[in-house]
Amino acid sequence: MKSVVRQAGLVVFLMFLIPCTTVSAQLSGIGQVLERANQTASSVAGTKSLEEFRTWVNAYVANPQGDVLVPLKWFDEHFDAETARALKTEYRQAASMYSGIGNLVAKQKAQGKTNLELAMHTKAIDPTATGWQNAALQRMTKPTPLYSLRMVRPGATSGFSLVSFVYVDGRFAFAGKLSALHDPQDDLATKILCTTAIEKMEKVLQEKGLIKSSAVEHLKQAGVLK
Repeated sequence: MKSVVRQAGLVVFLMFLIPCTTVSAQLSGIGQVLERANQTASSVAGTKSLEEFRTWVNAYVANPQGDVLVPLKWFDEHFDAETARALKTEYRQAASMYSGIGNLVAKQKAQGKTNLELAMHTKAIDPTATGWQNAALQRMTKPTPLYSLRMVRPGATSGFSLVSFVYVDGRFAFAGKLSALHDPQDDLATKILCTTAIEKMEKVLQEKGLIKSSAVEHLKQAGVLK
């Protein structure tokens, strides 16, 4: 009789334990999901969709007014100290020119460059990004998208490009070419690949014998990309 009672008691204990264990596992799982969600939210801070960038660009091109300079803290927040210092020095030197972006946009629009080609670059290696943009995406300590704008006359292939824009402090701002990441010096092919979308120039540079490999491999050998 005592054995039966002990067995019954064990069954009751197991019946109590199993639901508790299940609930504990469920709570643990919820905690992990929330942690991942927080990490994701943190990693995409400063992210806006390409369509949101398009909406802003359309409004800005229609009325190119207002401050589009990036706050210098953005460089500190997204790169290591040494890289941020170099990028901030470059940006300070170009700030007066960048402050006139509105006038440049108005001039390009007046010249008939009304087709707006936009791109959003979220990670390296992106063939639609410049070599410097890809280098920036590789070196960021806090990843965030870079955005590109190209103004082109209808039916034309060449145009006026502005890279890179970022989203910071609730607005889009111009972060510049980010050329302080690497100096191409006298290497013409590297300079071209750093300043244009790498997919656009790869075949031309290969045909002219200026690069012997792919554009990405050339940029790696030049030290632009990792």
